[in-house]
Amino acid sequence: MRVQNGNTITFTGDLEQNKSEALEMIKSRFENDLKERQFVCSLGFPVQNRRFETKNDLQNIDSLIYLGVTYFRDANDINQNVTIPQLELIKSEMIADGLQMYQSKFDAETQIENCTTIPEVWDLIG
Repeated sequence: MRVQNGNTITFTGDLEQNKSEALEMIKSRFENDLKERQFVCSLGFPVQNRRFETKNDLQNIDSLIYLGVTYFRDANDINQNVTIPQLELIKSEMIADGLQMYQSKFDAETQIENCTTIPEVWDLIG
């Protein structure tokens, strides 16, 4: 564990304990990101890309495409007039964003697992 007292930083526990704590922090940040994720799509407006039990924006856009709906409520709750091909573009960008989010998590986990010192673990976490 990293403990900061003013300008002094001390570490407690062994390397494996610190790695375990850091990996839990990565997991928690990732889960929070899943609940609040958004990005600006190539059409220029913000898109929510949340994925958890009660909010799955990728499923929602699939429904719009299936039903042939030609408007989309962006992350600012503004209706955007779109075409079905534009909805399909947003869907592909959402998929790519989700894959990138998972890859970032996997990369961070690998970096933590490869650390050889406790300060190195916490430098990666920030």
